[in-house]
Amino acid sequence: MNFTGISINHNTAPIELREALHLNLEEIEKFIPILKKNYLTEGFILSTCNRTEIFGFPSDFRIGQDGLQKALIDFKPIDGIKPEHFNHFFSCSALKHVFSVATGIDSLIIGDSQILGQMKEAFEISESNHFAGTTSASAKSVKSEG
Repeated sequence: MNFTGISINHNTAPIELREALHLNLEEIEKFIPILKKNYLTEGFILSTCNRTEIFGFPSDFRIGQDGLQKALIDFKPIDGIKPEHFNHFFSCSALKHVFSVATGIDSLIIGDSQILGQMKEAFEISESNHFAGTTSASAKSVKSEG
């Protein structure tokens, strides 16, 4: 099982593009079924004023970050968006990035305390839309057995 993701953030794109690509709750809930059908078995979408990130487990080993990037751009077309505005992550680098974001290390203001709550909310949205479960359920059972 490989963990993969894409990120457009304050390091990769100007504020105008980041704000234009922001997904509100309604858009996230419409986008999740597209991701589930075509790209990821499980995952989450984090979208704030400074970043939009999609991470998860590909439904097929041939699905890479370019597919996620294309799905996002197709879902919310933005003038001026280019491939170089995205960072791509795979496996260990994906997990490292997620933890860097959650802890505020990869924030415009280092140590941003809001981001952890935003990450928690992103995961809760995934859970309520059945986009998280198998992997998280396995982790819960291992934790309760240990």
